Amino acid sequence: MVKDWDTMFADKIFITDIGTSQKIEIKGKNVEIGRYAVFSPNKNQKGHQAIEISDDYEMLCKKYKITSDYTCVVEKPS
Repeated sequence: MVKDWDTMFADKIFITDIGTSQKIEIKGKNVEIGRYAVFSPNKNQKGHQAIEISDDYEMLCKKYKITSDYTCVVEKPS
């Protein structure tokens, strides 16, 4: 049984995996955004915010003490 997003991650830190690094343009310069993003619960309000983005999954897991149970893989629609 799959829990809903709010129940699964309420007040918890987690990682999202978007599958590949992304390239975007910021102020006319090409920038590569990492594959993994760490999200932390907001203080005194509902929701989460991204606190670090990287291509180094192992480093993020160690730094924030996150297990694979708290990694969300974003799947592309087929």
